[in-house]
Amino acid sequence: MLGYVGRRCLLAIPTLFGVALIVFALMRAVPGDVVTNLVGLQGNVSQERIAELRRMFGLDLPVHVQFGQWASAALQGDLGRSLRTGRPIATDLALRFPVTLELTLLSLVVALAIALPVGVAAALNRGRWLDHLGSVFALLGLSIPGFFLGILLILLFSLRLGWLPPAGYVPLAEAPLANLRHMVLPALSLGLILAAATARIVRSTLLEALELDFVRTARAKGLSERAVVLRHALRTALIPVVTVVGLQFGQLLGGAVIIEQVFSLPGVGRFALEGINLRDYPVVQGAVLLIASAFVVVNLVVDLLYALIDPRVRYG
Repeated sequence: MLGYVGRRCLLAIPTLFGVALIVFALMRAVPGDVVTNLVGLQGNVSQERIAELRRMFGLDLPVHVQFGQWASAALQGDLGRSLRTGRPIATDLALRFPVTLELTLLSLVVALAIALPVGVAAALNRGRWLDHLGSVFALLGLSIPGFFLGILLILLFSLRLGWLPPAGYVPLAEAPLANLRHMVLPALSLGLILAAATARIVRSTLLEALELDFVRTARAKGLSERAVVLRHALRTALIPVVTVVGLQFGQLLGGAVIIEQVFSLPGVGRFALEGINLRDYPVVQGAVLLIASAFVVVNLVVDLLYALIDPRVRYG
């Protein structure tokens, strides 16, 4: 088991390095930089002043030198300072990451609360109207973009019905109920999309589990259909679902970028989007590295859980 954990941890190192390198290169490939934005706001600026600003931000150094300096500092936990505000990026990320994490976890709860009953009902009613209804739900959920669904939810529940606030954020520690009211619509926007994909996986894996020999044996012993499904077939069917949900965690983190912008949530995704617009390189690099690290950690935990459930994975 320890060897399996060590192998998975070693694989995370080149993954994070590759993510950092790609993001660094892509940001430099985008036309313009923070100096260009500042000059555009200030009007006519001399070339000497522009060169001075580039030296101040370290943009006059070769690209590989810039990456080496940033990567070595990041290994020590220093993600640098924002080129626009001068604030430590690690401090801003520490304040914003709980918002993104809360949104992701609530979306996951919404997805599982919908996907499990829909998938089970579709599997137990194969070929009937409930199965067809589940297929329509999955098709709609996979076809509608999250940001568009969020706008529709705002129009319905905020502007028309007035039940929920359309945007904004209240810290969980200050007012839990107000926080929940602000997070319902964003969590639904992300969770419904994940629920659609997960429901189809639950249906297919449960159908396979119901055909296994030990399930037929449980039926032959006279167990009720409820006990057969919940205690035997569903537990087996959830093994691949756990893996898929862990992989979908990264999709939720990525989808939070747009959803946080739509609902004005002060999370890491919105922070990164602002950094992209302002060409604030350290902000984008730090935010993406944090999201990638969270994704790697979650997938490592899922791999370990899967290895505990199925020992064959440790030796695969």
